[in-house]
Amino acid sequence: MALGVAVGVAVAVAVTVAVAVAVGIAGCGCAVSGGIGGAGGGVLSPPHAIIIGTTPKTKQRISLRMAASTLGMRYKATVIGRLTGRVVHEEVDGVVLDVHGVGYEITIPLGTLGRAARADENLVTLFVHTHVREDALALFGFASETDRIAFRTLIGVSNVGPKTAIGVLSVLPAEELAVAVSRNDLGKLTAIPGVGKKTAERLVLELKDKLASRVAPAPGAQPTMPAAHKPSGQGEMLHDALVRMGYRPSEAERAVAQLQERVESQPLSTSVREALALLAK
Repeated sequence: MALGVAVGVAVAVAVTVAVAVAVGIAGCGCAVSGGIGGAGGGVLSPPHAIIIGTTPKTKQRISLRMAASTLGMRYKATVIGRLTGRVVHEEVDGVVLDVHGVGYEITIPLGTLGRAARADENLVTLFVHTHVREDALALFGFASETDRIAFRTLIGVSNVGPKTAIGVLSVLPAEELAVAVSRNDLGKLTAIPGVGKKTAERLVLELKDKLASRVAPAPGAQPTMPAAHKPSGQGEMLHDALVRMGYRPSEAERAVAQLQERVESQPLSTSVREALALLAK
């Protein structure tokens, strides 16, 4: 008797949740097909969470993965893979790209805009990685498919998130990163802000095979200015970042020289901002 009551309650709860989820989905603009219990094998697409319930006490947030599972459907995350538009706002680590009147906030590595393909002087194309979590959706943009592959490979390394991956690619674009990893160049990796010795060792260990198969290392990249005059340390990273943004090596050298010792004592992002201000004069 008790077992029968328990089963009855469980079934009732399951049906209630399924109906609540179905009602919630109907009003959330999701793409839905199929039926409850997996009969239709349908597909559920973003947004990535819905609210069910009609009062403050009964309202609750459900991820669409859970909702899809409850209804016996597959969850399919729609992602943005590439965008072409006009840059309407630019910061050191990101841009707002206007695409037919819709502004997309995109985080990018340093130098991306200088290397990105342009249909004309106003339109830029970025290869986009859509990073989806249950509570957020973030866009990361890259000048080339190779850089995006490197980013996706980096975030596959344990304890390396999108922020660290962007920091790595801001200093070492994909081909240069492949060279550093193939040569076990821990010095170059630990020079990246936020990357310590343990992280650098983990990058070399986990990226050596993965990156080599996905990114072709640049064949002996030539220095952009004579080695005798090229800055070292943070100055070198600032110089290289400015060159990748499209500035001439001589302009980058001048900016580094004007900032002098401040380059070594402050974050690279701050030096880039100050260098851009100097070069804009």
